[in-house]
Amino acid sequence: MNTFDDLQMYFGDDYVINDKITIHQPTMGDAIRVGEAEYYSAVYALTAISSDIKSALWDVGIDWNTFSDLETFALMTSQMEPEVTNLFFGGLDFTQFKLYKREDGLLFMKNNNDIIIDMYIHKKMSDFLCKVHHIKKKPEFAGNSRTKLVLVEDDRTRRNKHQSKEFQSQLLPLISSMVNSEGFKYGISDIRDMKLYAFMDSVARIQTIKSVEHLTTAYYTGNIDTKKFDTKKLDWLCDINKK
Repeated sequence: MNTFDDLQMYFGDDYVINDKITIHQPTMGDAIRVGEAEYYSAVYALTAISSDIKSALWDVGIDWNTFSDLETFALMTSQMEPEVTNLFFGGLDFTQFKLYKREDGLLFMKNNNDIIIDMYIHKKMSDFLCKVHHIKKKPEFAGNSRTKLVLVEDDRTRRNKHQSKEFQSQLLPLISSMVNSEGFKYGISDIRDMKLYAFMDSVARIQTIKSVEHLTTAYYTGNIDTKKFDTKKLDWLCDINKK
């Protein structure tokens, strides 16, 4: 499992994987500029694992259980516009990359071998983007045909439901709530310059503070059994990344 420096992420520092690959953390303004729908579509494509597209793979005769996450990344980025992926990877154009099978494993790289992505580098890339956007991946594998068919059908239903559903902003309710929260000190114009990780951290922190305020009131007014209550829940300075 990859570990990242939370403080560096909070301040929006670049994540340097090697001398060829650096991941930039976009601002809220970047997401607004390209359009929220397109932005998050790119995020989910860049962080997709084989379990996320099991029904699509199944329909073309591929068992997702045997399809690696690096292969998924190569598939998902093969037609992604560089102007979108450049938000995260600078000048890297993944449409110029190809997947190669070598004795030591799969490699996703340019023809000149100048930039190489193996399964370990891909894991770092995906984990970082997931952490920035608070995405938690849940790999699903099946050991028999019946279970596979059930999982594929569930995934197909989910995908069809998502495609038929009109897009609704995920960020607007969060931004509106934060701007109108007394604990949030930034205005609308300031939010455009905030990094994604810092903004989402603010959302979680404000939620924690409000929750602690309610619990504190209940605790000291006798509405909670103090003998059984864990007073650590009253700590609004807690590490919200571990909650």
